[in-house]
Amino acid sequence: MTKTITEILKDKETDAGTKLVGLNEIITNIRAKCGNSDIDVEVPHINTCDGYVKLSTLNDDDKLTIIENVIRGIKNDANEAIEQNAAVKIDKYIESAIATDDILCNVTASMDSIYL
Repeated sequence: MTKTITEILKDKETDAGTKLVGLNEIITNIRAKCGNSDIDVEVPHINTCDGYVKLSTLNDDDKLTIIENVIRGIKNDANEAIEQNAAVKIDKYIESAIATDDILCNVTASMDSIYL
């Protein structure tokens, strides 16, 4: 059985690169289900202590930290939506939020370089 995003993020035994591959697989499936997998979402810039940098330039551990914050925000937004309107379907809300988030749509493991 496939792990959930939360299970992948909480797994202490798995390295960051492998977690990103698992997350990418889940997010790719969600985007296909939502019908926007053919849309190219631009890699966002992230405000970090090192400056305003592209997500793709961060190391895998930093990417996971950012992804954890994004997922936490999506969960909070979904819970708020349900409190405001009982007709909201939580899975549909979360799928839509994940499929359209520019950070989550660009989850990939970092490139290895002998120079960096």
